[in-house]
Amino acid sequence: MKIKGLKGRDVITTLFKHGKVVKAPPLLIRFQKNNALPNLHIGVSVPKSKLKKAVDRNRVKRQLRAILRKNNAAVWDAFEQTGHHGMLLYLDNKIPESTVLESHLLLLLKALKEN
Repeated sequence: MKIKGLKGRDVITTLFKHGKVVKAPPLLIRFQKNNALPNLHIGVSVPKSKLKKAVDRNRVKRQLRAILRKNNAAVWDAFEQTGHHGMLLYLDNKIPESTVLESHLLLLLKALKEN
């Protein structure tokens, strides 16, 4: 199955108000069960307060999306038990290497599965 982007102001606002949080620094994921969305929807965000340049924020977002696509089975396995949509946030002040970011994401998915 395909992971789709999380879109819509109402869905994202509800997720931030009522969703649960799992942290594995420098990543954080907010998730919520939603039976209205038939597929898995994940949004990726890098706050402007952490990385000032848009070029840097876009690079980290591209890296995160690529890692999500690469580890599709692990993502589906983690979200199958917890919910059907979430928002992935990067909360560090420097640009990471892809291998380091991937290891942090796998730790986050493991924590999400245990939660």
